[in-house]
Amino acid sequence: MDSTFRFIQKKTFKFIAKEFGLNFYSCSKTLHLFTDKKINKNYYDFVFKKSKYFSKHINKKLNSKTFSDSRMMIKNN
Repeated sequence: MDSTFRFIQKKTFKFIAKEFGLNFYSCSKTLHLFTDKKINKNYYDFVFKKSKYFSKHINKKLNSKTFSDSRMMIKNN
């Protein structure tokens, strides 16, 4: 593992996806996707791995859901 601190490990994301019957995709240390749809491997490789433009653009537009999701879970319980 590299020296970058990670709040949640990739194996935890995979476990969560399996528990909820979702597919999990990750293209960087900060961009992760849960979906009920399967993504074509060629499409995924092009958009998320091979194209630095797309991944940089996507990372700039998305905000972390960690705190808003935890607040929602607390509110609903």
